[in-house]
Amino acid sequence: MVSTLGMGRANAAQRLVVTYGPADRSIPISQLEEVAETGVIPRNASVLRFVANQSNLSGEDLQAILTQELGVSLRFIDDVTYTLPGEYVLFQLGQVFHNRARVAEIQSLRAALINSVSNDGRISLLQFLQNYPNPDLYIDGFRLRGNAQDVVNVINDIGDRLAGPIAVAQDLIDSLVCEPAQRD
Repeated sequence: MVSTLGMGRANAAQRLVVTYGPADRSIPISQLEEVAETGVIPRNASVLRFVANQSNLSGEDLQAILTQELGVSLRFIDDVTYTLPGEYVLFQLGQVFHNRARVAEIQSLRAALINSVSNDGRISLLQFLQNYPNPDLYIDGFRLRGNAQDVVNVINDIGDRLAGPIAVAQDLIDSLVCEPAQRD
């Protein structure tokens, strides 16, 4: 299901601006919403068509990317984004997703995440874009490639750190649960 949380709000992103060095091209969020709804790239979406062709993506591929939902609690997003590792992840994201002055807006990124999950505990890329609280969201194409791996590494590190306590808790639960006696 496509979210319409950001549609019609004056303080939501209206354009996605993709930059490569000094060059930039904008994609209206409304075109992304149309692709998310139909799986078809609009005829008048020349920049979006170019990006899709360069990435070897069909309209259906873009639809899946835009609408793929991830279940996450508001409490988790709130707790994680206010920790040092979480702020680092937001800072790294801010190197890729930023304002016109190429300044990371950690508060805007956090707000987009929180607003996206607040209603139903789910987030998609489209919801994130719709809930970004500034009219233009800039994406640095060069940094996207370089920083993506750093962010993945931090997320994996956080997951590894959580896996230890979770495994200990699971072992404790397993040791407390007794198998029922077998009857002959």
